[in-house]
Amino acid sequence: MRIGTLLLISCLFQIAGAQVPFYPTQNISGHRFGSSVAVSGNDIVVSSVSTFLFPVTQGSVYVFEHSNGTLTQTANFAPSTILPTDGFGASVSIDNDIIAVGAPGHEGTGAVFIYRKNGTQWEFEHQLASPFSAPGGLFGTNTVIHDDLLLVAAPAAMQPGVPQFSGYVHIFQLVDTQWNYMHSMSLGNVTNYGEKIRKDGTTIIISGTTNSEGKKFVNYLLSTSSPEFGSAEQIISDFQIAEDRLYLLTRESQNQEILVIDYLTWDIVNTIAIPASDQIYTSLAVSGDKMFVGSSEYVLQMTRKFPVEYFRKVGSEWQYQYPIFGTAPDGDDNFGQALAIDGENLVIGAPQEGVVFATGNAYYLNTSTLSVTGYDSEHVVVYPNPATDSFTVKSDKNQTPEVIEIYSVAGKKLQQTNSVSSVDISHLQTGIYFARITFADGILHTCKIVKQ
Repeated sequence: MRIGTLLLISCLFQIAGAQVPFYPTQNISGHRFGSSVAVSGNDIVVSSVSTFLFPVTQGSVYVFEHSNGTLTQTANFAPSTILPTDGFGASVSIDNDIIAVGAPGHEGTGAVFIYRKNGTQWEFEHQLASPFSAPGGLFGTNTVIHDDLLLVAAPAAMQPGVPQFSGYVHIFQLVDTQWNYMHSMSLGNVTNYGEKIRKDGTTIIISGTTNSEGKKFVNYLLSTSSPEFGSAEQIISDFQIAEDRLYLLTRESQNQEILVIDYLTWDIVNTIAIPASDQIYTSLAVSGDKMFVGSSEYVLQMTRKFPVEYFRKVGSEWQYQYPIFGTAPDGDDNFGQALAIDGENLVIGAPQEGVVFATGNAYYLNTSTLSVTGYDSEHVVVYPNPATDSFTVKSDKNQTPEVIEIYSVAGKKLQQTNSVSSVDISHLQTGIYFARITFADGILHTCKIVKQ
């Protein structure tokens, strides 16, 4: 009897519950916890934003330490001099024992608050103001710490004689215990210069908008700068640097992909397709052989759980693996709106999570738990695939799945069956779905199902 083509290359497995949700345990203020995230080693920084609903509450910044998957809050930053309109926590950056927090609305020009770890305690060290006195520059919109350097973006600052918001990136250097202003960078032919700043090793790359359809990138190597070295025709939602490669998250209409560029030559060395959906992907994290793509919005007005798309580099090629979701009930959670990665430590912000009020949430994921994933044919097969009416799951251990859940590509849970090996999908429309298959041994398999 012909049962169809076995799906041997789309089943993946991971330890169930690998992503660990966490939330402040003390001094809770503001809402949309998870709006900005940063990570360095075992320390994680997450911000909330102010709410102007009654009662007005101030946004705050929280520090957590992770150990074997357990998250412990170790600090909370909320200076008495800030107001709800200051945007405290709009940007957070951490490098070893130093944290920088941007407040682009503070006193009209913006500010950056510096904290240093002393033993096990985080202490306020310094407040930096914009070197320019003109209001409205949004100093502190982005911050990046690299060793003894601090880069602070003011993307709305105006250059003399330039009618639009051209933007500046200001560089400070740590000398003993003081942050000294060094100089400022700008480009006359771009706007919003400093809207994003990314670093890796000795390379720091800054972006600015050249027109409504693309970005321009400028290479900044520690204490010396070089001219603009590349531009992109596509709309660039985000970018990252890893191992001498520039990863551009691009969007052209509904087509979204990742361009991998050798930024020394500006040659495209790879193009990575993102699974088609109405999600608009806006965040990117890359480390080693793993890459994660998150989103902050979608086109169709249908509430859903937001996916973080996981890719893995196999040999020289990046291969799509599967979506990762938050653990909260269905609803617009913006899971993946903010991403930060350091080595194997991934932090995911879900600032819209919350049944009634967007209190927000954040998740920690040790990506080494994903290192066993891959296209796996030894543990589970799903057949037939593509399927018309039903599919069957077969395990190499002859186990019956405890739970089989079917999700849309947008992350909405559509159905669940318990303690069966065959699943009826005759009622589903033609398209692509994901089956999350949980066995009694705690292993979770995620498979792509094609419904004909």
